[in-house]
Amino acid sequence: WKSFKEIEPEIAKLLHGGKVIGRFTGGSEWGPRALGNRSILIRPTDKKINNQMNERLNRSEFMPFAPSVLDYRAKDYFYGYKETDVAANFMTTTYNVVEDKIKEIEAVVHVDNTARPQIVSDKYNSSFYRLLIEYERLSGIGCLINTSFNLHEEPIVEDPSDAIKALLRGAVDILALESHLIWLK
Repeated sequence: WKSFKEIEPEIAKLLHGGKVIGRFTGGSEWGPRALGNRSILIRPTDKKINNQMNERLNRSEFMPFAPSVLDYRAKDYFYGYKETDVAANFMTTTYNVVEDKIKEIEAVVHVDNTARPQIVSDKYNSSFYRLLIEYERLSGIGCLINTSFNLHEEPIVEDPSDAIKALLRGAVDILALESHLIWLK
């Protein structure tokens, strides 16, 4: 394990390098979706990751992944998105993906060329926003796969011991637990 004063750039580097990160920080989200604090994060560029992760997490094939997207990039990725679309902040509405972005973020595009984004702003989750900014700086892509940090039909991780168990069971490559990165040798 290793501790960091600013962990977001470190997580972004690992994601850009293809690692699957379990993120456990701050309070748990309330509602139907993991919104960055109890999330498994993955780069969105490879459609094959869907099958690999669904198998790894014992999830059904029909469970697609969703993107977390920087607020100022949402219009670049989704037709019809408006800043007043509050539901998009909570990953509860779908949009058609802009045609020339489909290949760039193919792992979060559904078979009908839609996606169910979480639009992330600095106002609501500054740490997650900084992580996305750092990932964009490295990759040029303003979004990441965000899926709930749990195995299929298990509750979302609620305490550090749950997060460590998920790491030990192979759900993620690296655990970002508050300001610490933890991995298996």
